[in-house]
Amino acid sequence: MARFHHREYDRQLHHQENWIGIDCSVHFWAPTFKWGISIANVADFAKPPEKISYPQQVAVACTGIVWSRYSMVITPKNWNLFSVNVAMAGTGLYQLSRKIRQDYFSDEKATAPSLQG
Repeated sequence: MARFHHREYDRQLHHQENWIGIDCSVHFWAPTFKWGISIANVADFAKPPEKISYPQQVAVACTGIVWSRYSMVITPKNWNLFSVNVAMAGTGLYQLSRKIRQDYFSDEKATAPSLQG
C-alpha cells in the first residue's frame, strides 16, 4: 500500500514539475513581457505622426512578421508568441501607415507659427 502511494506521489510530482517547467520558462514569460511593446505602440496611436520613428516601427513590424511565422513552425506551437507577434506586426504596420500618410500624402504643409497679436 505504501509502495503504491509513493509511486502515485512521484507521478503527481513529475506532472507538477513538467507544468512548472512549461509555465515558468522563457517560452511563457518572453512573449508575455513582449505584450508591453504592443501596448506601448497602441498608446502611441495618440502621438502625432511627426513623432513616429521609421526605424523603430520597421523593426517592430518586421519582428512581428518574422516571429509570427516562426511560432507556427516550432513544436509545440506557442500561441502566446504567435498572438503577441501578430499584434506587434499590426501595430507596427499601422504606425508606419500613419507616418507615410503624413509624410507623403498629406496636403497640409507645415508652417511656422506666426507671432501676430
